[in-house]
Amino acid sequence: MENHNKSFLVAIALPLVSAMLFVPVRASADESPWSFTVGVGAVTSDLQAGAINDELAALGHQVSVYDIDDDRTGFSAWVGYQWRKNLRFEVGYLDYGDITLSASGQAADPEVFKRDLADTLPLSGHGVAVTVRPGYDLTERLAVYGRVGPFFWKGNRDVEGLPSIDDSDDGVDWLIGAGVEWRFAPSWAIGLGWDRGHFDSDESDMFSLSVTYRQRD
Repeated sequence: MENHNKSFLVAIALPLVSAMLFVPVRASADESPWSFTVGVGAVTSDLQAGAINDELAALGHQVSVYDIDDDRTGFSAWVGYQWRKNLRFEVGYLDYGDITLSASGQAADPEVFKRDLADTLPLSGHGVAVTVRPGYDLTERLAVYGRVGPFFWKGNRDVEGLPSIDDSDDGVDWLIGAGVEWRFAPSWAIGLGWDRGHFDSDESDMFSLSVTYRQRD
């Protein structure tokens, strides 16, 4: 718990310290510092049914997970403010989708099973991220970027059968990401990005296609 709290404080402090260190400078005289980005993409997590079954069996549950719906679609929406040419401050909402599992077997005590399930099965979900996004222009139209900041998430575990179980959790962890953007018009850009959301000890990766709009004065 202590290490988790330290990580939380570092995650909160990083964007705030960065914001204080840099004085806002607009990239160009005719360009608004505000940007709006939406993205959609594929989400995946590293899941193995065999490993989950082994953990449940070790806890005394005669349950078998036979179907994991891991490959899913996610989306994101961001509002950004360009503090300097190569530094953007962002607030975004990311939805990594839910991991759904089908299982069969005997759960002698549903409450105990639900508790053990929460410790065994992976999390995914949605939340709000506050990030610092440094970038670098490769050409006038092409740029690369990184992204890091705290991720305030709510996660879900859905299991069909046994009967059905729906468990949820929430917390604060890291979000990290990177990507590339190509400006195809004065106010518009398309991008390819990767964002990894951490849910306690679990993590989900979103590989997305995005569109960014930046108003010109």
